[in-house]
Amino acid sequence: MTRGDWMARRHRCIHMTIRDIDCAGFDVAGMIDTFRRWHVSLFSFFAGGYVTTYPTGLPWQRVSPQLGDRDLCGEILSAAREAGMVAFPMIDLGELPLELAERKADWAARRSDGVYFLKTDGIVTACPLGPYVRQCSRELVAELTRRYPIDGIKFGGASYGFAPGVCHCLNCREAFPDQTGRPLPSDASSPDWPLYQQWRERMMNDTVRYLVAMVHEEAGLPVVGNLVWHLGRGRDLGELAREQDFVQVEVQTRTFPTGDDGPVVWERFTFPTETTRYVTPLTQRPPWVVASYFLAWPWRRVAVPWPEQKLYLAQIAANGCSPMVNLSGGPPAVHEDTRGFRAIEELYAFLDRHAELYEDDASAARVAVVYSHPTAEWANRQERSHEAYLAELHACQEAMDHFQVPYDIVPIGALADLSADRYAALLLPAATVLTDADGVALDRLVAAGTGLVATGAPGLLDADHRPGEGLALAATLGVTAIGEPQPFLASPHAGPAQAYARRAGDHPLFEGIDCDLLAVAGPWRAVEMAERAQAPLVRAAPFR
Repeated sequence: MTRGDWMARRHRCIHMTIRDIDCAGFDVAGMIDTFRRWHVSLFSFFAGGYVTTYPTGLPWQRVSPQLGDRDLCGEILSAAREAGMVAFPMIDLGELPLELAERKADWAARRSDGVYFLKTDGIVTACPLGPYVRQCSRELVAELTRRYPIDGIKFGGASYGFAPGVCHCLNCREAFPDQTGRPLPSDASSPDWPLYQQWRERMMNDTVRYLVAMVHEEAGLPVVGNLVWHLGRGRDLGELAREQDFVQVEVQTRTFPTGDDGPVVWERFTFPTETTRYVTPLTQRPPWVVASYFLAWPWRRVAVPWPEQKLYLAQIAANGCSPMVNLSGGPPAVHEDTRGFRAIEELYAFLDRHAELYEDDASAARVAVVYSHPTAEWANRQERSHEAYLAELHACQEAMDHFQVPYDIVPIGALADLSADRYAALLLPAATVLTDADGVALDRLVAAGTGLVATGAPGLLDADHRPGEGLALAATLGVTAIGEPQPFLASPHAGPAQAYARRAGDHPLFEGIDCDLLAVAGPWRAVEMAERAQAPLVRAAPFR
């Protein structure tokens, strides 16, 4: 294997968190034997940061108390290279020891009252604008790459991110007012909280750019970081994907603790499919997609049932990415619950046997669901709008799934460069926010023969969230909005209203529906239609 050729390949991956208690008796040879049996081709592991697995010479870095004189990092890298596996040392800059934070006032994130954001006993959250992330990271990368032959560097955990609330450390108290002209908000209830969220997003992206450029300068190695993303929530992955050499994203959360008589909260089970369909086109190299071995969250020592785990990993592999199982807490030998190992061994063996089918594969879908991150951001700041946007996205996907129509998920910003013959049709769910560039791109594709199905009221707001004149796609769709949305069902104070829509002519929409009158709820909006437009379904007079 030549250095770097692994980057273009699909892999069968493991990520391994190493705890202090794992360091003393860590069986490297046994781990490699297990990975061979599982057909693992690439793995990452804790090397530096708040858990350090080699004898560092950096005075500020906390070495695991149980490491002793052992160079565990060096042993793992050497054994992996001998076995023909790619091994990625991981640096976690998101946390730092409390005793270090108390000596370095500008390294850790702080609340408005000056208290640290505590991650766990003795560990606090670092601020990405502080010297720990911006300067110590360079020293750490230089030390690692001088000591070992390394394929690349992975920044894990929350290395790019901020604390969960407003950070009031020395760096943020100076940078935010200087860059925005506004005082730092005290918490999420402040009127400036949306401005802080936007600023924090810019600082996260700036941190990504800094760390990638720093590793390139220091070591000339590829860089990957950890991203957490849910459809409709989180950061815009497009910019982050362009900055890094390739992408790792999590699909961790499956279930939540609920009371015996409480409602069960469950992430939509096609979550890995959504993520991989969206992330794959954003990068030229197959992304790594991390799924926990354990029940996330909070039971890190209990395995996900193996059939569910196998399906989760298969969804990742089937949609263009490299599955990566997160073994949180040491090598396989120390895991108390081994029932889920069957899923890894069976699926990875299958992927290995049929590797030639997965290398250089590409989606053959002729339909794309268009995801609007600007709309998701806007909806996230509106009461209940975010759930409505997600429901619309999921309903469109479920319609495609129900009729077994393969589809991609495409960010709306990518339409400008999309070839007119790539998709037969685009599905645009509830894209309330549309820019002028978005409208131009959609008009170009429709004029070239691409079908367009839009739901909701696309383009009622422009890029600055100001109301537009009617719909941004009025000319393309042949409709112009009139007035404000109205509820189909009137106020209960006015008596029970029965709301219906009536079928107006034949249309494929009504295949399998034999009734002319359909019960309806939710909002409706009056529109003015161009002569060429067709209204297969119209509002009927309500019954009382």
